[in-house]
Amino acid sequence: NLKMILVNRRDHVLPKVVNRKAASIVEESIKQKGVTLFNNSQVTACSVEDDKLKKITLNETEEIPCDLLILTTGMKPNTEFLQKTSVEIDQGFIVVDNTFKTSVNNIWAAGDVTVIKNNKLVVPGSLRKFGTARKQGKLAAQNMRGKKTVYTPRVLLVGDTVFSCKYISSGNFPLKENEKEHIAEGQDYYYRFVLDDKNVMTSAFILGEFAQQSLMRSYLNDKKPVSERDLQKLLKK
Repeated sequence: NLKMILVNRRDHVLPKVVNRKAASIVEESIKQKGVTLFNNSQVTACSVEDDKLKKITLNETEEIPCDLLILTTGMKPNTEFLQKTSVEIDQGFIVVDNTFKTSVNNIWAAGDVTVIKNNKLVVPGSLRKFGTARKQGKLAAQNMRGKKTVYTPRVLLVGDTVFSCKYISSGNFPLKENEKEHIAEGQDYYYRFVLDDKNVMTSAFILGEFAQQSLMRSYLNDKKPVSERDLQKLLKK
């Protein structure tokens, strides 16, 4: 008789990764698993009796019986101590060049708290990997000692499975003025590829089964014009 409720403060799930259309596929999968979803909502109160949780209140109005409450509040870079310095910050992340030098001489930074300036392949706040941070730290240390090692980032594919829905994402999600999107969608899949004004692929998002991950990675890395025929190759099952 276990009942699960998912309370989401945004208007759809995974707002940093998917748009509303793709989110509807994920949300349907959530509901099929028997989970009740509340979007645009937040827990505003908890009722405890005899040291045990009894119920929660949503949006200060609706009371729901509850035995266990699990909070997931997200993460942000711990860079507040730099806010009043000359170190350049972007969305809370330390901006570095491709040698991991900051905007201030003799200060370097690397790892999850950084974003490389003018780099379209890694989005501030996207999922990072330990191996990547370790490599960046090693190169930063070498450059601090006087070596001029340039870091060449490769495409970061962020992937996960949410309630049996698989997704892969890379690049910036919001569409820029000089970009156009190519969308293919169905009942259980959603593909979105973004090209700039030179037809170079700048970002991609895949929801559902996808067999052409290696090909998509090469399109993103090569920075060469992508034709309609190339896009059709990505859609092959």
